[in-house]
Amino acid sequence: MLRKYFIPLLALAGVIFAVYTVICGEKKPPQPPPISDAPQVPYPSFVAGSGIVEASTENISIGTQLAGIVSKIFVQIGSNVKANDPLFTIDGRALRAEAAIRRAAIHVAETQLADAKYQFGTSRRWPPRKSPARTNSRRAVSPCRKLKRNLSRLKRI
Repeated sequence: MLRKYFIPLLALAGVIFAVYTVICGEKKPPQPPPISDAPQVPYPSFVAGSGIVEASTENISIGTQLAGIVSKIFVQIGSNVKANDPLFTIDGRALRAEAAIRRAAIHVAETQLADAKYQFGTSRRWPPRKSPARTNSRRAVSPCRKLKRNLSRLKRI
């Protein structure tokens, strides 16, 4: 008999508790008082708004060919700027790191070239067409020239 009445009564109590919780949870908390009073306008007629005010003709878009983060700004609002004056600098850490990597690659290519020249000098006793040093020296010269060209291009930037 306990099972016959107890379990349905327990379920009914759970439903009543759930309905009570939902009803109490729908009540909105009271609005807190404002921190400060709204500003009073001293003019008889006015226009109110929020946002950024921008000039319609004096905004100038400035862009660069390199993507990056601006690290320093040299001008202020209202500054007189002449042609070729720097306006800002872009963070150059990535370019400096790339230049260091390319310098290291040049060093590797030069070492490979020196090794190929050494092998070429020691392989004169081989028959001319079978010398491995001839093909190695040709392979080492091309990347060295390419890396020097890329480094000179980076230095100009």
